Amino acid sequence: MTYRTVEGNGLATRFDGAPRFTATTQGGGNSPTLRLEYYSALDAARLTHVDFTDVLWYQWTDEDFEIFNSNADDYEFGLIEITNSEQVQRWVHGRPGRSLPGVLKESDLHHYRLGFEEHGTYDVICTSLAIQVAGSRLPPTQPVR
Repeated sequence: MTYRTVEGNGLATRFDGAPRFTATTQGGGNSPTLRLEYYSALDAARLTHVDFTDVLWYQWTDEDFEIFNSNADDYEFGLIEITNSEQVQRWVHGRPGRSLPGVLKESDLHHYRLGFEEHGTYDVICTSLAIQVAGSRLPPTQPVR
């Protein structure tokens, strides 16, 4: 496996089978920002917001048809970063017309995956993310990158 679990309070996904997904765009050719909101505790008292910024690519896969374009064995019911992403390598080195030589380096891009039981999986390639946990006595997770 080629991933690391993003550590922090409120990142477990197994307690919510229906996360809220929002994509927001701005003018001027800026890339979208994605937000996933889900309850990360059994009592539904802890709401987690994961904001992905400068998104280049994302995909949702239904849990009944989980066929991944890359890194098929990299999965958790939580937030992971795929550290040797075949999808990122395609963006940077492959795909004529879609590669970004001189604009972004492979180290600038991060492939995150969130798996939800009875819902599916979100894959996101972006430059950074921020995590907020509300309604919890636990301290919020610090922003990543």
